[in-house]
Amino acid sequence: MVELLRWTFAGAEGAAGRVVLSWIMAGGICGGGLLIGMLALVGGGSPGLHLLLAPVLFLGGSVLGFLNGLGLAVLTRPESASMGEALRRGLTAVAVALPLLPLAWLVASSVSVATALQVERRISWIVVSAGGTLVGLAICGVAVREGIRSISSAMSERRERRSDTTVVRYTAE
Repeated sequence: MVELLRWTFAGAEGAAGRVVLSWIMAGGICGGGLLIGMLALVGGGSPGLHLLLAPVLFLGGSVLGFLNGLGLAVLTRPESASMGEALRRGLTAVAVALPLLPLAWLVASSVSVATALQVERRISWIVVSAGGTLVGLAICGVAVREGIRSISSAMSERRERRSDTTVVRYTAE
């Protein structure tokens, strides 16, 4: 099991797994938590509607995060990894993400506690919502960092490849 995790997430080739896992988690938290929390803070909709929308947005955000993460993982894979290998690493990351989704749901739910703030202003609700928001933003930050790392390493690899194949032209005198 440890070897499978190391294969999925370690090294330059493991960027595919890291991107997919982080984007699945961040997608669910952004959709089901941060978006609902922002709606609650600006007064859009009712708390009941927010609680009904939160699971739908969580699942939708997780699926969109998976699709975006897998696409990014395949498009920015290192030269040493084939498309099939990047897909396998990304799909293995999904298997790792599935047991972690309930934890992401807890984070998203603690963020969406902001809906309860509209009804009752208790310090415990504020602490839970603020703590969930910080954890959610940290997970989203990890996803952004992994995406940027993946894109920048792919771009630098392509620049190196382009500079290696530079043709020197001689002019006839």
